[in-house]
Amino acid sequence: MSKRGLSTIVVVLIIVLLGLVAVGIIWAVVKGIIDVGVGQIGISAKCMNIDVKATSVVNVGETNYTVVLEREAGGDDIGGVKIIFTNATAGINFQHLVPGNMEPHEVKTESNIATGIANANKVEVIVYFIDESEKEQYCSRSNSYDIKGEGANGNGGNGAVCGNGSIEGSEECDDNNTISGDGCSSTCSIEGGWECTGEPSVCTEIGGSCLTSDNCTDFGYECGDWDNLCEGTFNCGNCSALYGLGYECNAIGQCEIETYVNNGTVGSVWPPGVGLYFDSEDLPKSGIDYYGYHINFTGAESDCLLIAGYFTPTVPEVYNLTHIRFSFPTDIATGDKYEIWESSDCGEAV
Repeated sequence: MSKRGLSTIVVVLIIVLLGLVAVGIIWAVVKGIIDVGVGQIGISAKCMNIDVKATSVVNVGETNYTVVLEREAGGDDIGGVKIIFTNATAGINFQHLVPGNMEPHEVKTESNIATGIANANKVEVIVYFIDESEKEQYCSRSNSYDIKGEGANGNGGNGAVCGNGSIEGSEECDDNNTISGDGCSSTCSIEGGWECTGEPSVCTEIGGSCLTSDNCTDFGYECGDWDNLCEGTFNCGNCSALYGLGYECNAIGQCEIETYVNNGTVGSVWPPGVGLYFDSEDLPKSGIDYYGYHINFTGAESDCLLIAGYFTPTVPEVYNLTHIRFSFPTDIATGDKYEIWESSDCGEAV
């Protein structure tokens, strides 16, 4: 055999070997994704039988809350729950983990949670399990609780009773009544343009043209906190209380329908018939992480789902798409349109 013939054979063998290596790399990536998906089926099945919700949320300080959790009957042991506090007007949230199992019918109290969020108006409770690799796997559905704004024993928090003439807890004043407009508001806070002293409080007007919550409309505000011109703020409420879910307060104090943060078309969906994962050309590949956001679809899947995992490309030369994971089987399909939202109602107005 000639040297030229041997060279041709060597080249062919090298090409074949390189092809096998490439196939091996691709298979390793795909197999890892499939293995994770199969493992999630068991977690997702467990989520179907679990129901943990907040039955009480009490503001016990300016930014501290006590939450009472209750688990319904049925299901396996859980890894714990995540409590998400939200102030929709300010657009901020705080997450608090409660690790450990809750037995069916068990009631658990998480006391004095420091959130850093004043006037939180919503709490979400999300159950998670611990998988074989000791990682938290969150259920894609959550239970919500709307906070009404009362303290532990009425307005004021910390066991305070507004209107009894004694300054208690977080009260700023108490003039022996619960009437606003006299300097000490119905929630026992000092109103803009007034100063209050003593118990029961005696309030007198001070200089300056301060704004109060009673004249929001006069200044064109529907929502939000604004400067009262006397080194304080006045509150014009939140949009969900005025118009229902799906509305948010914009930069000029007007309520508007919440808008999605990303939208596009579903690409591949896997595992087949289960729909725990999907990818899309429209999902950002860097600079953003939509974990913990919510998503809805135009196809058979009608729920607003929690995004339990957001994965950008790690080996872009092999697989250069971002994909999303759920902790629950879904009915999404290739070609469905999707929208990603910050809120758990996916912008749905009521």
